[in-house]
Amino acid sequence: MMNSFKLILVSVFISILATPSHSKSENINKVRQYKIGISLALSGDASTWGQDMKNTILLAKEEFLKEGFELIFEDDKCEPKTAVAIANKFITIDKVDAVIGYTCSGPLLAAAPLYEKAKIPVVSSSASAAKISEAGQYIFRTFPSDAFAARELYNYISKQHKTLGIISTETEYSQEFANQFKLSNQDDKIKIIYENVLQDEHDLKPLLLKLKTKKIDSLFVNSQSDKEFLRTLKQIKQLNIGLPIFSAYWGSSSWFVKESGALGDGIISVDAATEDKVLNADGKILLKKFREKYGEPNYSAILVAVNWEAVRAVTEALTKSSNPKEYLESANFSGVFGNWKFDKNGDILGIPFLIKKTVGGKVEEL
Repeated sequence: MMNSFKLILVSVFISILATPSHSKSENINKVRQYKIGISLALSGDASTWGQDMKNTILLAKEEFLKEGFELIFEDDKCEPKTAVAIANKFITIDKVDAVIGYTCSGPLLAAAPLYEKAKIPVVSSSASAAKISEAGQYIFRTFPSDAFAARELYNYISKQHKTLGIISTETEYSQEFANQFKLSNQDDKIKIIYENVLQDEHDLKPLLLKLKTKKIDSLFVNSQSDKEFLRTLKQIKQLNIGLPIFSAYWGSSSWFVKESGALGDGIISVDAATEDKVLNADGKILLKKFREKYGEPNYSAILVAVNWEAVRAVTEALTKSSNPKEYLESANFSGVFGNWKFDKNGDILGIPFLIKKTVGGKVEEL
């Protein structure tokens, strides 16, 4: 019995000696690997700025995500049902630590309850619907809320027009923007005639002629994307409807200005402030690198900047805190906007909206 016990001890001792001496240090120095899910519209009408978002995130990976991060890109096509399927994949299969992206508001609003339940922080860098402010404690965004954009556009229109027609696509984003616009008109300062269209309804000529008979003196085309806005604008011009045309965002996008040509002249839009208004020296360096690698952004320089800051916020939260949600709620970030933070609703502070006009292939501030 004693000889057997001695043999066991000798075997254990030999096993310990045979263990590689560097294994302990390897475990200590092993880099923590984080998984970040990225849900974007990479196909369909919204892909013009979805691609800008992807390119910015890839540039960020080259610049400061060299190790320790796995980026998992998925195409939600700006479709809520697809976004929900992707969210389930991120949560149950990929087991991501955080999520970035969401080109459109509808997909984010549809997926938000899943991320809330799983306690996975999401930082959106494009979805702008006002309702997102109430989407949950784990939902943040680096693009400002449409509540402010709708108010800015209303203030401009109401000073010059009496009867406004609004064509809104039946998506979360467009419907929410129309609702925020309506809230600004509580005193009925202007008469507003609302019409809704399905997202896949491309022939709007009957609806446009109907609005024309209502004797409107201006028209707000409240589309889901710049491609959709351009399709509608072409039909307006074909019908010789010579009214002032308003837009939220799309009339001032780089893609629209380039593709619309003379059709785009005179379009007035509300949009986030131009790069010279809000970006610091670091922001200008970022845009220079982006343009050298990918060319001019399809949408705008600001979209590049807010995506960059979304990546910054998520990576800081994951690497500097054991509770990323609490970090996002309380941290002061230093980035291409200077110092910034999220408010109590998870919305970024400090990026204003401006009224812009497209003239001669260029966008001017009014």
